Order: sequence, then structure tokens, then C-alpha cells
Amino acid sequence: MKNFMIGQYGGFDQAKYARDFKEGFYGIEACLFESEEDIQILSFWMIASTGMFGVFMIRETMFGSKSTQKQSFNHVVSRCLRG
Repeated sequence: MKNFMIGQYGGFDQAKYARDFKEGFYGIEACLFESEEDIQILSFWMIASTGMFGVFMIRETMFGSKSTQKQSFNHVVSRCLRG
């Protein structure tokens, strides 16, 4: 396996990011962030270090309809891309 990730739980921890995230890592698994500000900080650091930021799953929509999943995904993306 060559796609390593680090975890960020509850919010963005810059010290953990600096310590654990290495060149060539695939990304960060971010869970249960408590503030929108932490999501914005995470997106900034991921784009700065890898050129990428993406959302691969939204827990609240695991059992929802396809339209609910798409609405939730679009909501998260729009919040992450706000300037």
C-alpha cells in the first residue's frame, strides 16, 4: 500500500499536521470537525501542500437517498470553497 493518510479528529491540529504529514502522502482523513474555520484551515493546508482538496464521504448521507447525498455533498463543497 502506497497511499498513506493521517487523521485529524475534532478539528485541525497544525502541530500534528506538521509532524505527521509527509511528502507523497495521499491525504488526511478529517472527522467530526467542530467549526467551519477548521475546515477552511484544512483546505488551505491541503491545497498548499498537495494542490488538492476533496471530500470523499459524508457520514450523514450514508443511508439517505441519492438526491440527499448530492445535496449534502454540494453543501460541503460550497462551504469549503467560500473565499
